[in-house]
Amino acid sequence: MLNYKSIVSLVFSLLLSISVIPFAFGEEAEMCGVCGTPIQAGSIIFEITYEDGKKEKLGCPGCGISMMSGKGIKSAVTMDFLSREMIDAKKAYYLKDTEVGYCCKPNWLSFKSKSDAEKFSKGFGGEVISYEQAIKEKHGMHH
Repeated sequence: MLNYKSIVSLVFSLLLSISVIPFAFGEEAEMCGVCGTPIQAGSIIFEITYEDGKKEKLGCPGCGISMMSGKGIKSAVTMDFLSREMIDAKKAYYLKDTEVGYCCKPNWLSFKSKSDAEKFSKGFGGEVISYEQAIKEKHGMHH
């Protein structure tokens, strides 16, 4: 019988197998503006839109949150880890310091629902926090 943990690990292994496919079609890999890790081709994990229309892709929610105190930010979206759909970064729940991640340590993931984040944390660890808590976490220690 499939339980939640085996389903999550199956989904995770499928996602992992997709993410390790080499950068397709010879596209130049974009680099995360914070940590310099290559961003997977065609995959937006966190994207900030500035008031001048410029967009910046970041390699993970942790890197994205660290850029959110800048001036001139119009909006930001992040990818729900389970559905892969883009959601408003300010409405997302973040799982920090989980075993799973995209670009740098500590790993951060984003989820559209708090319960999804909590369920995922039971299998892969981490602390579920709101956008406001994430901002304090990333910016509170620098001021």
